[in-house]
Amino acid sequence: MSGKLISLVLGLQLLTSAGQAQDLRTSQITNLTNASQVQQFVRERKSEYFDAKDFMLTDSLSPDCTGYSVCKTSGEHVSWLKADFDGDNRLDLLVTGYRNSTSARRYVTCFLDLGEQKFTEIRLAAGGYNCDAAQLGYVGSKPVIFYTHSQIQGARFTENRKLICKQDTLVFRKNGFVEYNRTPRDYRIEKVVFSTDACYGTCPIFTLQLARNGAATYHAEQYNKLKGNFTTIVQAQPLAEIWTLLNYLNFPRLQTNYSIAATDHPTCTLTITYGGGKVKTITDYGERGTFGLGQVYELLFTLRTTQAWQKRQAH
Repeated sequence: MSGKLISLVLGLQLLTSAGQAQDLRTSQITNLTNASQVQQFVRERKSEYFDAKDFMLTDSLSPDCTGYSVCKTSGEHVSWLKADFDGDNRLDLLVTGYRNSTSARRYVTCFLDLGEQKFTEIRLAAGGYNCDAAQLGYVGSKPVIFYTHSQIQGARFTENRKLICKQDTLVFRKNGFVEYNRTPRDYRIEKVVFSTDACYGTCPIFTLQLARNGAATYHAEQYNKLKGNFTTIVQAQPLAEIWTLLNYLNFPRLQTNYSIAATDHPTCTLTITYGGGKVKTITDYGERGTFGLGQVYELLFTLRTTQAWQKRQAH
């Protein structure tokens, strides 16, 4: 992370640099000036990830983090901050807190202001490890989130599996936050194969293969709207989104195995062929390996219901 590119700004003195001297539109978030107002704002929202009625802001780590050597965070912790993360001239709101009834579970979430009193919620942490901490920073004049969190490294049920500390710079791109890449490149992706397996529930089980030109096959096994084998040509816009995002994530340098500390989730496998036959395979138990991978998975999941799939005839 280059010190020349990134200057850390903590606390609630927002948008004060010369590059941030813009005429922001007034909105409900703009008018929030104290923790009580922010807490009430969150409680009035219908969160996708938790019951917000008893949401409590917190500017400190949970007690078990104070001596947690794996992932201590430096600097001031704030319970809320505002910045125009998506560049639409409206302030967005990032909050950290917990539910009063389950105080051990930590939530970090961003409310993007869409205008006309409409907001969309983007989850960063939703009740997982309790040592996640978000701080405000800038890449040039663009607001970013400096995010410290714990992550399991290594494949499941292996001796070298361990908990590590991740310190990411998160930047907003199109649909959510991803790890910042200062110098993205084109890896000449040739095809992607994405498969999912079972969980203790109704998680979709399928395999989807996508070629560079958009030619795709879809084997829908269980818990999908379709069932059987299908083909299609994926539309240009979602196809470009997938290739662009994968390149931005610098996928050859990602881990080959990710997992979460739970026992009832599915595993997905992403295999990328690129650069004249090179292969990168990522196995992800819980489908939360990185913020960027989460977006890739969502784009691939969406293809199941947004494309004109044609039943493939048995030979």
